[in-house]
Amino acid sequence: MTKLPANLEHLREIGQARLNARTPRVTVGYGTCGRAAGARDVYETLGEAFAAADADVVLEKVGCRGLCHAEPLVEVYFPQGGHFAFGNVDKAKAAGVAEYVLGRAARSGANGAGGGSAADAPCPSPEDLPEVLVGLLVDSGILAFQERRVMSNCGEIDPDSIEEYLARGGYVALASALEGDPEDVIAEVVDSRLRGRGGAGFPTGEKWRACIDGEPGERYVIVNADEGDPGAYMDRGLLESDPHRVLEGLIIACYAIGAHQAYFFIRAEYPLAVETVRRAIEEARAAGIVGDDVLGSGFPLEVGVVRGAGAFLCGESTAMVNVLENKPCTTRPKPPHLSERGLWGAPTCINNVETLANVPLIIANGADWFKGAGTPESPGTKIFSITGAVARGGLAEVPLGVSLGYVIGDIACAPDPYAVQIGGPSGAIIPAELSDLEISYEGLSGRNGMMGSGGFVVIGRDQCVVDTASYLVHFSARQSCRKCALCRDGLDESARILDLVTAGEATEADLERLGEIAERNCNSKLCGLGRTALSPVLSSLHYFHEDYAAHLDKRCPGLVCRGLVSYAIVKEKCQGERCCLLTCPGNAIKGPFGKPGRIVSRLCQKCGMCIVTCPYGAVKKVSPAV
Repeated sequence: MTKLPANLEHLREIGQARLNARTPRVTVGYGTCGRAAGARDVYETLGEAFAAADADVVLEKVGCRGLCHAEPLVEVYFPQGGHFAFGNVDKAKAAGVAEYVLGRAARSGANGAGGGSAADAPCPSPEDLPEVLVGLLVDSGILAFQERRVMSNCGEIDPDSIEEYLARGGYVALASALEGDPEDVIAEVVDSRLRGRGGAGFPTGEKWRACIDGEPGERYVIVNADEGDPGAYMDRGLLESDPHRVLEGLIIACYAIGAHQAYFFIRAEYPLAVETVRRAIEEARAAGIVGDDVLGSGFPLEVGVVRGAGAFLCGESTAMVNVLENKPCTTRPKPPHLSERGLWGAPTCINNVETLANVPLIIANGADWFKGAGTPESPGTKIFSITGAVARGGLAEVPLGVSLGYVIGDIACAPDPYAVQIGGPSGAIIPAELSDLEISYEGLSGRNGMMGSGGFVVIGRDQCVVDTASYLVHFSARQSCRKCALCRDGLDESARILDLVTAGEATEADLERLGEIAERNCNSKLCGLGRTALSPVLSSLHYFHEDYAAHLDKRCPGLVCRGLVSYAIVKEKCQGERCCLLTCPGNAIKGPFGKPGRIVSRLCQKCGMCIVTCPYGAVKKVSPAV
C-alpha cells in the first residue's frame, strides 16, 4: 500500500485528531451560499458562546454540503456518535444550538463536570433535543437518494485545511501515481471511461493521450472553472469546499501528460473560489506537493490561478487560451486542436473541475470501481445544481443513468413541475412528464439534449417555457463572439422572433422560420456555442408546440409574458385596505378605501408587487390581457 512521506503523514495525524476529537465538533457551512444567508453571524455567535463558557468544543468553518435550501447550515457531531444538522439557522437560533451543545457537554463531563468524558456518554437522539431545535432539524435522509463520491468531503472538512484533506485519504492517489509510469495513469483513466463533466462528455483519457502524441516539448494543463451557465454552480461548490481534491486531480493529469505548468482558470464572479484555491496551492507548496520536486519524485510542477474575463464565452476552450495569452476573448478555428497547438503554441489539455475531481478516486480505487456506478456508456456519478421551482435546491450527486423523475421528485421535491431545462443555455427543455428519461450522455442526446456542465432548472406550471427559451437565446446572443455570420445572425433573428412570440405578435410562419434557423445552426460546424445555442428552441418547439400556439393566440399559459397578461382584483377577497397601493409604482389601484379596488390597465406596470403585498390573495394575473 502506498505510504505518504513523513511530513504528510504528520499532517494527516493532525487532521485525524481534529476530525475525530473526543469533544463535540460544530461546523458551519461557509461557502458562498452559506455566507449569503448569514453564516458569518451564526459562526460568530457560536464562537462567542463557546468562548464565554470556556468550552472544549471544536468549532469549524466547512464548505457547502449541497443543501443550499437549508443555509445557514450548522452541524453538530458528538464524540459518542450522535450527529444533528440544523438548517436555516440565524443568530438567535445559533445561540440555542450553542446552549444545547454546552448543556450536553456539561452533562457528559466533556468539560470536566459529571465525572466522565464525552466519549463515554450515551449517543444523543432527536428526542434529547429541546423543542425549539427540533424544528430546525434537516432531514439528512435526503442524502440517501444520492451517491456522494466527488462530494464526499464537501461540508465535512475545512477547505483551508490540508490536514483534514489528508485525514480523509487525500494525496494517496497522487503518491501512488508518482510511483508508476505516466502511461499507466493514462491507461487507468482510459479504462475508467471517464467522460468530461463540463459539456459534450469527451473521454478524458483519450484527451490526455492526444496531448502526448504530438511533438515533444512543453505541455500545459488548464482547469476550466469558468462556469457561466445560468443556474449552474457545481464547480464553485467543489472549489470552495474541497479544493485539494481538484488540485490532486490536476497534478495527476500533469504527471500523466508531462506538463510542468498548470493553471486554474476561474470565473471572475467567484472571488471565494479564487481565494480558496490559492490558499490550497500554497498549502500544497509548503508540504512539497507543488514545486520543484513533487513529493520527492523529481517531477516539477508550478500551478497558477487566473481569473476569467467576465464573459460566458471564456468557458470555450480556444477562447480561454486566448485570454491566457492576453488576447481578446474570441474563439479560434479548429483544427489545429488544442492537443496539437494550444497555449503559446504548445499541446494543451483543458479539463473541467468535476472531471479532475474524479481522477484521484479512479487512481485510488481503480477503473472497475468507478464503472460500478452509472451506465456502460456514461459511468460514474454527476453533480447537478438543482434550481427553479423546487423545495430542495442545491447540489446533488447521483449515478448517471438515474431517471428524470428521480431527480425531480426524490431529490428536488418539486411541488408542481412542468418542464426541466438541463445542460445550461445550450441544453434542452424537456417535459417533466418524461419521468423515465435516463439522465446520461446517451439518454439526453436521444432527446435533442445534452448533459452540459450539470445545470438542472425545474420549470413550474406557473412559469412559461417560451419565455425561458427566449431568455436563453437572448443570453447566448449577447455572449456570442459574433465572428461567424451563421451564429451571429441566427441568434439575433431567433431572439427577434421570440420577442414577437412572447408579445403575442408572431405568426405561424414565424414559428416555421424559427425552427429552420435552429435546425440549420445545430447541424453547422461552428464552435460549441453557435452549434448548440438554439437547442432550447428546437426542444421546446418539439415538446411544447401547444405553448407556442397559445402565444400566437395572445395567451400565455404560465401567465408570465408581460405583453399577454394583466392584473385584476378579485372583489370577493379584497378587503379594501389598499396594501397594494402602497407598493404600486404606477399608482394604478383605484377606488374608495374600505371597498374592493380596481386596477387601471394603462397605469399598471405589471411588476407584480400587488400580488406579493396583498395578504388576502385578492390580486390575480389573467391572460389574455384585458
